[in-house]
Amino acid sequence: MSKRTNLTWAQSPMDLSRSCILIVLCILMVSFVVGGARAKTVVRINNLPYVQPGDTVSIAVSLDSVTAGLDMAGFDFMISWDRRALRFIAAQPGQLLIDCGWEYFNSRADSLDWDGYPATIPVVRVVSLADMANGDNHPTCNATSPGELAILTFEASNHPNNLSRTFGLHFVWADCGDNSMATVEGSFYISDAVFENGSDWAMDTWLPTLRGAPDECSGPGAVREIDFYNGLITMAPSDYVGGSAVSIIGEPYTWLGWPASAQIVIQNHRAPWSSSGFDLLVRYDADGLRLHSVQQGSDLLAWAWEYFQYASDSTEGLVRLVAIGDINNGDVHPSNLIDQECELATLNFMVRNDLANIGRKLSLSFQWIDCGDNTFASAPSGDSLYISGDVYDEYGFLITTDDPFPTTQGAPSECLTATTVRRSVDYYQGFIQVANSNPSDDTDRGDVNLNAVPYEVADWVLFTNYFFYGLSVFNVNIEAQIASTDVNNDGLILTLADLMYFYRIVVGDTEPIWKTGAVDDTVIIIQDTIAHTLSVTYPDSLAMLYLTFDGTMDSLHFESETHSAGYNHDGYATRVLVRPSLNYGGGVPVLPSGFLMDYIGDAMAVSAHAEYDGVNPIPAIVVIGDGAPCCVIRGNINHDPTGVLDIADLVYLVTYMFDLGPAPPCPGEADVNSDGTGDIDIADLIYLVDYMFNGGPPPVPCP
Repeated sequence: MSKRTNLTWAQSPMDLSRSCILIVLCILMVSFVVGGARAKTVVRINNLPYVQPGDTVSIAVSLDSVTAGLDMAGFDFMISWDRRALRFIAAQPGQLLIDCGWEYFNSRADSLDWDGYPATIPVVRVVSLADMANGDNHPTCNATSPGELAILTFEASNHPNNLSRTFGLHFVWADCGDNSMATVEGSFYISDAVFENGSDWAMDTWLPTLRGAPDECSGPGAVREIDFYNGLITMAPSDYVGGSAVSIIGEPYTWLGWPASAQIVIQNHRAPWSSSGFDLLVRYDADGLRLHSVQQGSDLLAWAWEYFQYASDSTEGLVRLVAIGDINNGDVHPSNLIDQECELATLNFMVRNDLANIGRKLSLSFQWIDCGDNTFASAPSGDSLYISGDVYDEYGFLITTDDPFPTTQGAPSECLTATTVRRSVDYYQGFIQVANSNPSDDTDRGDVNLNAVPYEVADWVLFTNYFFYGLSVFNVNIEAQIASTDVNNDGLILTLADLMYFYRIVVGDTEPIWKTGAVDDTVIIIQDTIAHTLSVTYPDSLAMLYLTFDGTMDSLHFESETHSAGYNHDGYATRVLVRPSLNYGGGVPVLPSGFLMDYIGDAMAVSAHAEYDGVNPIPAIVVIGDGAPCCVIRGNINHDPTGVLDIADLVYLVTYMFDLGPAPPCPGEADVNSDGTGDIDIADLIYLVDYMFNGGPPPVPCP
């Protein structure tokens, strides 16, 4: 029942390869042990009850007991750990092997790519043989009594998120040779039980697994004899004395096309450190994330902090956050300044629906461009400036260096210009982890409701509902249901292409998993922002559309004999799905070019996805065109019917330019300087600010 998984070696190959070990074990295998009920052989990863952050720790893999009459002369173990808590350094032979003079010991740090886990799993393979049959030298003893087989050395994370938490170390089976032992006579022994927190959780399942060798590994040459006990480490409790920490805590598990958030928090606060304001600069992975919005932290809101603003550069992937507790605007004051653990802000992203992002760890890092970045003002007077002390990576391991700007490793020493500038804050980087979106088994594909009957109408209906109501429709097993939607087998889940291909399967137009060539034409959705109508232009066949609108749609008017349309507002945007009717006969019905729909409401289309066969992606864009020039008063960014140029227009333009808001309803009116490029850029923003506040020239009149 094995489902083979490839191992990606983290280091270059050593003199020992896996095949060599198996060959040696096969040569040693000359007889098999057959016996009745006996005391088991027990191998245990020892627990560590109290680990200080940043410490170097040694964890023993011990032989607790040996079945009477067995001379264990070799082993092959694979062990994993939680990279949030530990970083592997080395493995050494245990005292039992040293005392007996075993002749071979080696280890290799690996990375295990495992379906169903959001990221690769760190593992170490530890292999040892008592006698290499290399001459007159031989070990003085085999493993016939309890003792240490190996010592694993790790560095413990400094991350304050780990304080008082417990993390596991596990035996891992990637194939049948893992976690096995051999006797001097050549008998080969595998797992019989696997204990997790005192309970046997061994079971017959797919490889790779944490549940022991599956039944396919059993046989006359492999005897079930060994009980394996997983280990635990517990980080020091929350009274650990360290520096005040500012951490980015991102979502550990998300999918392509999903929203994802990250909190910026004060952790492990240490008195007398307190602050009345901050200026933070965060770099995010712009290839994998699109910044949607930034929210003031819940604690700052509760304390009624008086100023919070942010600005972003979507091209560079930068967002700056500035907050001030008290702006001295009268008798109103915040109830509290920063003098305790608290939430400063939440960054809200959308994961870009790009196949290249599957399985990626999308970085979120504090960035230093000058000495004012990532600083806190002392409370209440602001007479001191707190800058970075140490900087740690996303797992809590030290990365501080004295590098010149720009850097993600802390403020350089040149920033220490006065005694009022103090290194008082430790920064911890973060990340958002994108999961592997491939189904675990092709038999799951198309079975969205997980009733073991794929590609039925009920699956189609459930998948369709996702486009209106989101992930809440998956209430059986959300991970498995999401994975099952990769109907066209392109590695992307929850896409309109999958829904279109699903439709074709349901109506009998095609078979599952079918591929053809690419599509070059582009669907153009023409939006009239005045009349609230949409039209479509496309030279080829088109069967399905999925539109996203900023704002709320009150009603939708769509007429077709072959298609239906529905919409839903999810609190952020309005989603519209135009799809073929299931009762249509004669293959896939086509949407004609021309008028598509009209609607009532304060909404504007910002994105479109189009499909015909569910296999070949069709590019789609939304353009604004009402059949007549929309430019009436240049600078009227929000297209206000009054035509007045005011602060609302400036706010609209700033929000749009920082990739946080909708496009201006009329691009011509937003091209304030009318520079001939037609682009809406920083020059237009500067031009408008100069006119409104500095007496500069007015915007060029519309033609």
